[in-house]
Amino acid sequence: MSKARETYYKIYATSELPVAVFTYSHRNVFGIIQIGSVNINFNEPHESNISKLEEIEDLFMDFMFWNNSDEGEKFWRENPIKFTPRGIAN
Repeated sequence: MSKARETYYKIYATSELPVAVFTYSHRNVFGIIQIGSVNINFNEPHESNISKLEEIEDLFMDFMFWNNSDEGEKFWRENPIKFTPRGIAN
C-alpha cells in the first residue's frame, strides 16, 4: 500500500467532515523543509483523491512525507519547530 493511500484512509476513517486538508513536508532544492497542502473532498471517488496525493508523492520523491502519517508524526515529534517572533533576539 502506498503512503498516500495509507494516509488517505487513516484520515478518511477519522474525519467527521466531508473535506480535509492533507499537509505534507518536503525538502526544497536548497535543503530547506517546506510544508504544502492539498484539499480533498471525500464526496469525490476515493481513487481520484488518492491519485492526487500520489502525484504529490511522485513530485517530491527524494524527501517527502504526509504530516498526518505515522512517519510524519514521528518526524515532527523528534524535530519540533521553534518559532521566534520578529524583533526578538535569542
